[in-house]
Amino acid sequence: MTVILKPPLLLLHILLLSLLPINSTSSPATQAEALIKWKNSLVPSSFLSSWSTTNITNLCKWNGMVCDITGTVSEIIISGANLNGTLAQFNFTPFLNVTRFDLSNNLLSGPIPSEIGQLTKLQYVSFYNNYLIGTIPYQLSNLQKLWNLDLGSNYLVTPDWSKFLSMPLLTRLSFAHNYLTSGFPGFILDCQNLTHLDLTQNHLHGTLEYLSLTKNVFRGAVSPKITKLSKLIDLHLGQNEFSGLIPEDIGSMSNLRIIELYNNLFEGRIPSSIGWLTELWHLDVRWNALNSTIPSELGLCTNLTYLALSSNSFTGELPLSLTNLLKITDLGLSENKLSGEISPYFFSNWTELTSLQLQNNLFTGKIPLEIGLLTKLQLLFLFNNMFTGSIPSEVGNLKDLTELDLSINRLSGPIPLALWNLTNLQILQLFSNNVTGTIPPAIGNMSSLQIIDLSTNQLYGELPDTISGLSNLQKISLFTNNFSGNIPSDFGKFSPSLSSVSFSNNSFSGELPPELCSGFLLQLFTVNSNNFTGPLPECLRNCSLLERVRFDGNNFNGNITNAFGVHPNLYFISLNDNQFMGKISLEWAECASLIIFQMGRNRISGKIPAELGKLIQLHNLSLGCNELSGEIPQTLGRLIELKELDLSQNKLTGNIPKELGITALESLNVSHNQLLGEIPASFYTMVNLSSSSIDFSYNKLTGQIPVSKVFEEAPAEAYVGNSGLCGNAEGLPTCYIDSKRKKHSNMLLFVVLIPVCGLLLLAIIVAGIIIFYRKTKFLSVERRRLGESLIWEGEGKFTFKDIVKASEDFNEKYCIGKGGFGTVYRVALPNSQIVAVKRLNMSDSSEIPSANRHSFENEIRVLTEVRHRNIIKPYGFLSIRGCMYLVYDYVERGSLGNALYGLEGKVELNWNTRVKILQGVAHAVAYLHHDCSPPIVHRDITVNNILLEHEFEPRLSDFGVARLLNPDTSNWTPIAGSYGYMAPELALTMRLTDKCDVYSFGVMALELMMGRHPRELLSSLSFNSRTLDTAEFLLKDVLDQGLPPPTGQIAEAVEFVVTIALACVHDTPKERPTMRFVAQELSAQTQICLSNQF
Repeated sequence: MTVILKPPLLLLHILLLSLLPINSTSSPATQAEALIKWKNSLVPSSFLSSWSTTNITNLCKWNGMVCDITGTVSEIIISGANLNGTLAQFNFTPFLNVTRFDLSNNLLSGPIPSEIGQLTKLQYVSFYNNYLIGTIPYQLSNLQKLWNLDLGSNYLVTPDWSKFLSMPLLTRLSFAHNYLTSGFPGFILDCQNLTHLDLTQNHLHGTLEYLSLTKNVFRGAVSPKITKLSKLIDLHLGQNEFSGLIPEDIGSMSNLRIIELYNNLFEGRIPSSIGWLTELWHLDVRWNALNSTIPSELGLCTNLTYLALSSNSFTGELPLSLTNLLKITDLGLSENKLSGEISPYFFSNWTELTSLQLQNNLFTGKIPLEIGLLTKLQLLFLFNNMFTGSIPSEVGNLKDLTELDLSINRLSGPIPLALWNLTNLQILQLFSNNVTGTIPPAIGNMSSLQIIDLSTNQLYGELPDTISGLSNLQKISLFTNNFSGNIPSDFGKFSPSLSSVSFSNNSFSGELPPELCSGFLLQLFTVNSNNFTGPLPECLRNCSLLERVRFDGNNFNGNITNAFGVHPNLYFISLNDNQFMGKISLEWAECASLIIFQMGRNRISGKIPAELGKLIQLHNLSLGCNELSGEIPQTLGRLIELKELDLSQNKLTGNIPKELGITALESLNVSHNQLLGEIPASFYTMVNLSSSSIDFSYNKLTGQIPVSKVFEEAPAEAYVGNSGLCGNAEGLPTCYIDSKRKKHSNMLLFVVLIPVCGLLLLAIIVAGIIIFYRKTKFLSVERRRLGESLIWEGEGKFTFKDIVKASEDFNEKYCIGKGGFGTVYRVALPNSQIVAVKRLNMSDSSEIPSANRHSFENEIRVLTEVRHRNIIKPYGFLSIRGCMYLVYDYVERGSLGNALYGLEGKVELNWNTRVKILQGVAHAVAYLHHDCSPPIVHRDITVNNILLEHEFEPRLSDFGVARLLNPDTSNWTPIAGSYGYMAPELALTMRLTDKCDVYSFGVMALELMMGRHPRELLSSLSFNSRTLDTAEFLLKDVLDQGLPPPTGQIAEAVEFVVTIALACVHDTPKERPTMRFVAQELSAQTQICLSNQF
């Protein structure tokens, strides 16, 4: 409908429009007029000579002006120009788009006009070192995009701090050298990204009772002067990078009730003066590097209710003075090096405890019977120590207990009958002990039980029928015991949430219960190495969430063709060593996550489906000892990640396809078939094979074997039964050419080659002289470098000669890995130090362009200056003998990829550990991006390039493709990194930014949370609809099903990890967060999760 305004209304409408601001972007002429007006109010200055009414058209060339593409001023930078005057005549209105305003080091006086608050696009303001007076205008806090505010070295006085808003992006703030008085500026505590705060030489005072600097990036030691805040009650310094010692006189702050120093880099000891803090009730120093004994003075803090000392390196025994902590409710000493026996007096006095966590230490002796006095206990973690003896029956007194974990100790004897009456117990974990006896029918009383893990003990007997009635059961692990008999026939029927079942390595028999998987939520199902018989349950086909399945080593039978459906998350399936028959279903090709696929030693018939070539993640394909027929599909050559292939003892015919020469293959067995033709000559490129891992025996193969060390050094058994094979290998005849053909060939060669050789000979002589001269010169330089090159490290030095000698000139036996960028060796040096040496294969060094070599060396030099606890620092590098050598620290536990995808499963990577790993990696990448100059982009962040220390502390490694982001040079780059982790824009535009690393981190984080690569999730998500609700909706579908589902605060933290990971993999680079933001948010939002292990 059209609205027609009457004349009076039309005039009013026009009047109102005239009162509105015209536009946020003023014209150059308007800006020039405002600047000239301000200039005329100042003492004349030569710096402003270009500011003239006759020069308005050249505004962008005026001194101190920076323009944007529209020709209007976007930055005002007039520093050190001796400007003398005030800001009273400065008209701010035309400059609403200015992002930088720098008037530092001038002679300006008077107040700061409040109108500056109009410039809401400002990001940087500096009025440092002037003569400004008056109060600091609160309108400055309207500048919500500001990250730098410097008003230092003026004569400014205190404003009304209560009018100031929080400034969420502010990272640097200085009010130093002014005349500020009264209390601490309260708004500063809400500036959560603040990393630099300078209040030097003011007159601030008052009774500060609350100080929180939590979740920042403060570095260095905490000043001892903090103890002068004698009225302080709450001190929160957690989640920073503070280092050094805890202030020795912290005990002088006698009013302290709360001290939080968690997640920093503090070292040394807890000061003995802590005992003076008689009002203290909350002390949290988790996640530091404290490395002394626990001070006995801590026992004087008798009001303590919460004490968290976990994840440090505390040693020695628990001081008996801690028995004085009669009010303690939450005690966390986990992940230290504490030792000795637990005195019964502790448990006698700690009767208020609701949470006791002593896991991951070195405690010995028996669990005191007095444990039964802790009747308020809800959580008891004693796992991974060296406790001996039996489990006290007094544990049955802990009626409120919801979580009990005594696993990985040396406990023996039966499980006390009283324990089975803990009706509130949700988690029971006793695995990896020497517990004996049976599971009694009383287990049916544990109606709240969700997780039970009794694996790796010496339990025996049959499972009671009552175990089927556990309606809340989600995970049951009984593997590696001596159980026997049948599984109760209705097991699983009344447990609709059952997601993980492991009965492996026992003596169970009979058929699997038909309704075991009726809830269709199964993710892990392992019953290998038993005596099960009969067909598989039909419900398996509809368990779309399956991830890891093992039926190998039983007597199962029946038709396997349709036993399974499409399982998009399935990465491990083993049906080996049974009596299955039927065909290989085409639906297996739709299980795109498969890494291990084993159906060997059954009675499977039919052809190998060509569609299996779609399983591009496959590492192991085992179909040996069946009745398969037909030809080997050429499409198997698409399995570029395949390491083991076993097609032996079938009825396969036809030729071995040349496509099967997969470079990654480490083991190849096609023996005992009816294969014809030659072994493809192209197989010589299969460099990862070993002579003992190939078998072509008992076929009908003919012709010469491939010319390579692997095939020529293979044992005779690898070729036996092939009468037509020949070659330079044990048990084979030498290959020969028919005499007539040979004579004809010789004549042809004589006629053709003699004239050609004459011409070539002359060219070779000339070229040889030139090459000899260059080579002699190069080798002399190389020999000198070999003897003189030192590779420095923290505690001494070693030479390249030391490395060559210790590795026996890089003998293969020291090789621990090969990849696209070179070979890695483990080298033990004479000084007992162990290093990892990566050799990057290049052409002759003389052929490497000098500019490229120097650029690479400069980047490695920068990397050697990297100092971060979560980064593997290269000790040094050397370009010599046609190769580039990088020397790194050696980490024993190996890569995160090995821990995540090891054949033994993901035993140790619980949710807490995974979050801890992501925190460390995020801080490492943030350091490379934001704290290195120039910034460093890693370019290859994957689970295989993250190494794990003994305590799962992550170390980012493999800077083989790292790149410096130099603002003065091009950041266009050839494609480098690992497919599946590269940002989409890098493959399309080859434009390198730090957001490429953010994307890779997001993929890696999702992979860690999901337990598999998230390629299908990434391809299916619509970024336009990604919200927190989306992330929450996806959680139940994407999280690693090999672990118990996270609950409570852990679930909230895991949800946040998934949410921020999804933000990192946004299609649009500018929509991705920075790694500094990611690191800070991960530390803040997931700290609650880690408190469950404190």
